[in-house]
Amino acid sequence: MTPCEERGQARWQVLLALLGLATLAAVLMPGEGLRWLRIHSDWFDRYVLWNDAQPGLLDVGHLVLFGFLGFVAARALRTWRFRSKFAMLVMLGIVSELAQLWIPGRHARLSDFLADAIAAACGLWLARRLNVESPPPRRVGNP
Repeated sequence: MTPCEERGQARWQVLLALLGLATLAAVLMPGEGLRWLRIHSDWFDRYVLWNDAQPGLLDVGHLVLFGFLGFVAARALRTWRFRSKFAMLVMLGIVSELAQLWIPGRHARLSDFLADAIAAACGLWLARRLNVESPPPRRVGNP
């Protein structure tokens, strides 16, 4: 990998770390914080009202966040195997839902976890489909 490619990958790794921290901040926010956001942010309140009216797995917040996490993970962790990246994102989904059991005003949902896992797989798949993951290592010697 050239120095330019290494810098580019380092930027994706920083973005992945920031997204991970943003995910933790969103997950660890107590119910009171969400209520405050709904009172003080008209667009957030409209989003929550619309999102609550959707069927279980259509949680747009989870789908967008974990889809984007999957795509960024594919770019940031180019040397990892697909299933390793997927396992890491599934573990993040499990931890984020289980952590909500102890946060006042929050609750864990199986449908949220399933949305996280499906979106992560889609983000990883999209990165592979767009060929932004690194290609498999070339063999040395005879083809």
